[in-house]
Amino acid sequence: MNYCLECGKKILGRSDKKFCSDICRTNYNNRKYRKKNSYIYSINKKLKKNHSILNEFINNNNKRCTYTDLYSAGFDFNYFTSILNNKIMCYNLGYTISRKGIINIFAKIEKE
Repeated sequence: MNYCLECGKKILGRSDKKFCSDICRTNYNNRKYRKKNSYIYSINKKLKKNHSILNEFINNNNKRCTYTDLYSAGFDFNYFTSILNNKIMCYNLGYTISRKGIINIFAKIEKE
């Protein structure tokens, strides 16, 4: 008789089953990979926050701002997805920093 790897209940059915239900299987795998992928999740969380802040500035017609404006909104300048032609990108949004410290925010135009 097999027992569920997640909850310990007896498993009915096939002899090679490891879990009593889809819920137990999902919970087991989520817990197993949470630690393994926690670093990636934390970086993605910071990237999403940066993207959200840039998007908010664009939606409010604030396409020019200062370092302090972005920093005060919670933007983390250490996290970005790429640099293209001196433009710092966070997914499809980006910014450039002028010599005077003015930040120009833009949305990358996607080609269809």
